[in-house]
Amino acid sequence: MTIHAEAMALVEKGSVADLDRRLDHRQIDAQTLLCRTLNKIEAMQTQSGCTFTRTYEDTARMEAICADKQRLEGNKISPLTGIPVSVKDLCDVRGDITRAGSTVLSQAPPASRDSVVVQRLRNAGAIIVGKTNMTEFAFTNTGVNITFGTPDNPAAPGCLPGGSSSGAGVSVADGSVPIALGSDTGGSIRQPAALCGVCGFKPSEGRIPTSGVVPLSRTFDTLGPLARSVDCCAIADAALADTPYVPLPTLPVEGLLLGLPTTMVTESLDEGVADAFLRAIDHLSKAGARIVDFAWPELDLPEWRGSFGAIIHAEAFAWHRALLEERESTYDPIVLRILSDCPDITYWEYEEARETRERLVPVAYDRTIAFHAIVMPSVAILPPPLRALEDPEQAELIEYLIGRNNEVANYFNFCACTIPCHAPDAPPVGFLVMGPSGTDRRTLAIAKAIESEFQS
Repeated sequence: MTIHAEAMALVEKGSVADLDRRLDHRQIDAQTLLCRTLNKIEAMQTQSGCTFTRTYEDTARMEAICADKQRLEGNKISPLTGIPVSVKDLCDVRGDITRAGSTVLSQAPPASRDSVVVQRLRNAGAIIVGKTNMTEFAFTNTGVNITFGTPDNPAAPGCLPGGSSSGAGVSVADGSVPIALGSDTGGSIRQPAALCGVCGFKPSEGRIPTSGVVPLSRTFDTLGPLARSVDCCAIADAALADTPYVPLPTLPVEGLLLGLPTTMVTESLDEGVADAFLRAIDHLSKAGARIVDFAWPELDLPEWRGSFGAIIHAEAFAWHRALLEERESTYDPIVLRILSDCPDITYWEYEEARETRERLVPVAYDRTIAFHAIVMPSVAILPPPLRALEDPEQAELIEYLIGRNNEVANYFNFCACTIPCHAPDAPPVGFLVMGPSGTDRRTLAIAKAIESEFQS
């Protein structure tokens, strides 16, 4: 098939809706789209070598043939039919070892079945093209992986991509795939999305099953998409939630009531982040949105962050305990240091941490329910250069500032979407839109309205 230059550009930059329309009109087919995707992945692997840890060329080609047949016969399953998708390497893919960014699991047997999320993507017609790199066991925010290498940030070469879904963010940002599947326990979807200049959506707790996924925290783990647009995220979210895709409603920015916390989330911002965020707020205000500053004093309380860490570390240690006894020497030293502190968390401290969260989450709901959404900078800093981690104190600060704002949504039980708000030639800056748990589609619709305003 001859591909027009315009259609070829869509492979690297087009939204799922654009690709879906082209596939429907036979301006491109799934097999050609896959071929171009695999070529792009190979080229980027040659350049950086560590975004994908595995590709599934043979099965993907068979799935592309099936997708073309379905579209030709008028049996398209969803807009994802024939669309290439990457998967974070903590999700089981049948026949492959799930390594979770580590050599610790290199002796594990291959997965006997797909994780629920991978199966749901396949059920929607998506083509799973490969697994993406990540920080070991999803523990850190920077995107660094000392075993498989750290993917370079396509939007800020030489800089950190963010983690833990580092390869997922890079695979979308470099044009390899329009959608990547990531996980988010404390910001691991939204951090690489923001630092790589793409969209990322963390769904509500419990919306997407985590069966067949290597856990970090059974309380906070969520699975969701990184993608080229909010619409792309919504299409993927429908498949992951096993619901029919319905286009997001078109909401006007005018009349939106958006809450901006005055507590913590705008502190210690890089100048570039502050400038981009203030311009975004000004843009929305001029378009008719009402942005209201409000106090959220609980964010200044150390108990929420302390209980957040206690829950994650206790649950992580419970899963890693046996592996640590058998394969301690194969762990990343940073991850091992984190896990070494976990046994000090007693059962009673863990239960107290859970009770603290149960007390604070309703308070957060009451403080924010008057707003259509809560907004803040997704990440407080611009993508840091990799060399900045050479200073241990600076590395610790970077880890904190990448994760600080995103952790709010996980702990206080919000769904959240990050969208780019920087100028075209500027370093990436994310604009975070949060809604209460269970308002996923409404929050996505609000994020889409804001995204459209930024692009106008």
